[in-house]
Amino acid sequence: MRIGILAPEDIGRFAEQAQQRYAAQMTAHGGLPPEEAVARAERQTRALFPDGGLTPGHAVLAGRDDEGHEVGQVWIGPHTGAPGTAFIYDVFVLPAYQGKGFGRALVKAAEAWARERDLSAITLSVFSGNQQARSLYRGLDYQETSVVMRREL
Repeated sequence: MRIGILAPEDIGRFAEQAQQRYAAQMTAHGGLPPEEAVARAERQTRALFPDGGLTPGHAVLAGRDDEGHEVGQVWIGPHTGAPGTAFIYDVFVLPAYQGKGFGRALVKAAEAWARERDLSAITLSVFSGNQQARSLYRGLDYQETSVVMRREL
């Protein structure tokens, strides 16, 4: 697999797709009604993609298979609340490529990106119901550091 920086002209498409994925995850695993999830995802996308571009200091790494087909992306940037730490905002692998090591390769590329910037740790958030992603991160030695619980009343 070849991994490189996503072209600037593709950032808008990426932001829209990441926003849709995040809203879907908040509905499926976060317990939010679809309308609220979409509104929250839209607000966060506007904040993280000012003027339609990527936040300075962030990167979207895109993976391509040996034939040049895009298989997925990972979005990483400095963690605003933890100096010396990177934050993975999104990891996405197209369904046809899942379970074949592409997600692992993308996360490893994000780790290399962080090391090149002298960052000493990476954090990320994952919904508890997203077992596939949690399995990927556990397999890469990521440790759970907090758990948020919810009960509907």
